Amino acid sequence: MKTNHDMFVLGDFNFDYNNPDLNQVSKIYLEKEKYSQLVTKPTHIGNHTLDHVYVQQTLTNKVDIYHYHPYYSDHDALLIKIIP
Repeated sequence: MKTNHDMFVLGDFNFDYNNPDLNQVSKIYLEKEKYSQLVTKPTHIGNHTLDHVYVQQTLTNKVDIYHYHPYYSDHDALLIKIIP
């Protein structure tokens, strides 16, 4: 994934990032491409980290993630703040 632009890859990946028993091809690929997963705590009511935010490793100190718990969803909403 070569680009001259800052890139984010995010969404409901529907697998638990913290479960080492899963074959997580997308996780392995993104880490090989020098992306870091910024979501560090569970995002689903079942205590799983299903929602992921990957950024280029050079951007990890320029992004903050905030969790919001809407009453109408079994997932957290994630607010992504880019720090100038």
